[in-house]
Order: sequence, then structure tokens, then C-alpha cells
Amino acid sequence: MKKILLTLIIIPISNLTTASIIHPPTDQQSEQIQQEQWVETLQKQSHQTTQAQEHSANQTTVPTITNQDLIQNPELLTALMQQAIDTKQQDLLTSLSEAYAMLPEQHQNPAMRQQASGTLAYLKKDYKSAIKIYNNLLQEIPENPRIRLDLAAMQFEDKQWSESLNHFNTVFSQPETPKNVKYNIARFQNTIRNTTAWQLNAGLTPTRQSNINDAPPKYCISNRVCSTETPVSATGLSYHLGISKLMPLKTNHNLIFQSHINGTSYFLDKKSEYDHAFSRIHLGWQWQDYRHSLSIKPFYQAQFGGSDDFSSKPKKSKRVLPYMLNHGIGAQIAYTHTHSNKMQSQYSFERYAVDYREANRAKLNNGLQDSFYTSLAYQITPDMLLIGSYQFNRFIPKHKQIHSKQNNAAYNRHAFSLGWIQHWKHTGGLESSIFYTQAKRNYKGIASLSNESQRNKETTWNISLSHNKLSYKGFKPKLNFHRYTVNSNQAWATRKNTNLSVTVEKNF
Repeated sequence: MKKILLTLIIIPISNLTTASIIHPPTDQQSEQIQQEQWVETLQKQSHQTTQAQEHSANQTTVPTITNQDLIQNPELLTALMQQAIDTKQQDLLTSLSEAYAMLPEQHQNPAMRQQASGTLAYLKKDYKSAIKIYNNLLQEIPENPRIRLDLAAMQFEDKQWSESLNHFNTVFSQPETPKNVKYNIARFQNTIRNTTAWQLNAGLTPTRQSNINDAPPKYCISNRVCSTETPVSATGLSYHLGISKLMPLKTNHNLIFQSHINGTSYFLDKKSEYDHAFSRIHLGWQWQDYRHSLSIKPFYQAQFGGSDDFSSKPKKSKRVLPYMLNHGIGAQIAYTHTHSNKMQSQYSFERYAVDYREANRAKLNNGLQDSFYTSLAYQITPDMLLIGSYQFNRFIPKHKQIHSKQNNAAYNRHAFSLGWIQHWKHTGGLESSIFYTQAKRNYKGIASLSNESQRNKETTWNISLSHNKLSYKGFKPKLNFHRYTVNSNQAWATRKNTNLSVTVEKNF
């Protein structure tokens, strides 16, 4: 336990701010969640692909013989056919199937013909046909464990989790199943159970912020209006918690649950009025096979803040839970496509209605948030993953006009991101990730204290380092560097924040 505590308290923090954005915009929270879900999906699929490849890796060399020789020796042809089926050698099995079809009917085994046909369909990635053929075969000869295991492996690769696990369990429970076969079956069983089990990810970060009240930099507008607010410093505790579960229904259909919460509390420093948090819960349907995934997930989200975010609440410097600032319901449609073993893409669209609790904020900021996110991931090597993405956000206010003027809270935002995730195997377990985002946010209407619309350029850097050898009982420390800057044509909107911290994370 001492090792964990040391990790928590040895925290180098630097906060170089002109002004700091303490409350991330809602659309950036949405982008972060989509990006995290995408990276998590890529990592899970990488493990499942490795397991599937190991299933068909043990291939042996089969002697080369002419078709005419085989036709004259039906017993040898039958033996070689079975060997080619078992070892999953596509070219050889195709050639042998042609020779087998030339045998007199009395020398042919209909079950073997179906097995060969199903195996060839599987090798061509036609899982639908292969699984259908093997299901029919199993109904005809249910006592054949090899056919049942091959069917289970096909369903595993096609992400038909319930059916695959049932077949693996059936063979595993049979007393005559050899121990080495049970060992291999157990690996598949564990992967399926881990995939469909409750997943929990949590992190905790002591942090020091020098501008928790989000004070703007010093400025004067036409020597008439000058900033008077000064930055407030505090030590707080940042946290995040993610819980998810995939619940298989039938074949490729699943029910999916995902929840996420993150925030920062300054309770211990008696500055709870500057607390903030964000939470989102998804519950929906997902269809997935070996190449595609489609999900429709309604969600509920809420943003929370301390008393400083509310004009109607008295100052509360010690409050355990922040107040609800706004909430909303929406839906996300997401699609992923596996182009090859190395390349995958994702597309998602979501819309949600934002409802602020305070009347003055509601009039300006209630409305619809739209977000479109697309990303392409390429596995350069088994240890290097590159990710490129684009996101479009827009806010459509419920009240288009405020005091006969266009509501200037409306905006469009375009963001481009590049990510690099690397496992440095020669270091014994060092892992790094770098994400860079460049965005433009263009507001509509005339900005406050100005005669033109607000135009922001946003830059974000997120860099993290961790090492597997520093883990203790599943608790893994991670060094994080975050930098967020906003350059705006409005002086009061300029921001610059740099933060270095250590988080301690654990997956359950």
C-alpha cells in the first residue's frame, strides 16, 4: 500500500497560465468520450484478433500428389481432405475438394463435403455461409466435438459471443475431452467472459491549479473596459470513473451499457465553489461481426459546477457534491469498419438537447448540440498505432434572437486530431500516447464588447507515459501532460493552460 500512496503524493505540477479553462466545453467532453471509446475498442479487438490467429496457426506441410493419384486412392484422398480441413490450408483444400468431387458417389462422405465447403467459406471470410453450413452439420452429427469446436471458433471470430461460449462449454464439460484441448478451450472461454463482463476503469489525480476561477488575462478594450478579476489558486483532486458492459442477446446482437464521469473537487482546500464535473450514461443496441459494428445508443448527460457558476446561489466553500449546471438527453449512432488487420475506421453522429437550470443561462445557452466524429486508425507495427480524426460540432440555440439581436452563443467548430500510441517493448513495458488537436470555433452574431463575431483557434496537446513494471496489484501510475490554448480575436476569450500531473488508474 505504501507504494500506491507514494505514487499519489509525488506529483510534479506546473500550471503556466495566462488564464485557464477549468470547465472544458461540452463538445470537447463529447470528443474525449468518443475518442476514449474508440481507442478502447481498438485495444480489445487487437487482443481478440491475436487469439483468433492462434486458433489457425498450427498448420503442417502436406505432401504434394496429383489429383489422378488421389482419385485412384480414395482412402488417401479422404485422409488428406480431413488433414487439410483440420489445418485450414485454403489452396490445398480447394484442390482436394475438386478431386474429391470426381470420386464415385459410394466413396464420398456427404458430411466431409459439407465440412470442406464450410471451411473454405470460413477461409474466405464468408462467416455467414460457413456458420450456416457448420450449424447444419452439427444437427446431423451432434456427437462430433471437432465440428462443434470449429463452429465455436468461427462464431468467436464473428463475435457471436453467446453461441460460441455455449459450444465451447459443451465440449469442455465432456469427460473424454483431452486436457490440452480443454486448456485451449479455456483461453477462448476466458476471452469471451472478459469481453462480456463488467468493465471498470478509475483514476485519481491530486492537482494544483493557479486559475480555478477561469479569470481572463489582463486586457483593456478601447481604454474603456478593463479586466479586474484576478486568478485564484487551489489544490484539488481530479477523478474519472468509467463503467461498461456488453450483454450479448442473440448471434451478433448485443445490449451495451456505458457510463463515464470526470471532474475536480477543491473540497479539501475549502474552495468547493469552483468544483466541476461531467457525467454521461449510454444504454443501447449494438450489432457487430468480424468486420463491422453498428450501435444506436440513447444517452443522458449532466454537467455540474460549484456555486461560482450560479448567480442565484450563495457561496459554498465546502460542499461535497457540486450543483447540476445543465443536463440533456440525446442519441449517438456509431459505425466502425475493419478494412484490414491493420486499418480500421469509425464514424459517429450524436445530437442532444441542453437544458440549463438557471433562467438567465437557459435563455442564452439552451438548445441542440450536434457532433460528427470520424477517425482512421492504422497499426504500423504490433507496437505502434496511429490515429487521425476529424470532428464537427455545432450549437443551435433554442432562442435564435436575444433582445432583437442574433444569439451569439451559436457556433460551428471544426477540429482535426492526430494520435500516436506506442508500446516500447525494448524498455520492458514503457507505453506512451500523444494526441494533438487543432480546432477553429466560429461564433455567430456579434460578440460581447465588440462589433464583430468571435473567432477562436484552439490547440490541445495530451501526452501520457506509463510503465507496466510500476504497476502494483493492478494500480498503474501514469504521467500526464495537458496543454490547452485559445487564441481569439476577442481579448477576453484568450486562454492558455498547461498542466503536468500523475494519475493512478486501475481496470477491473
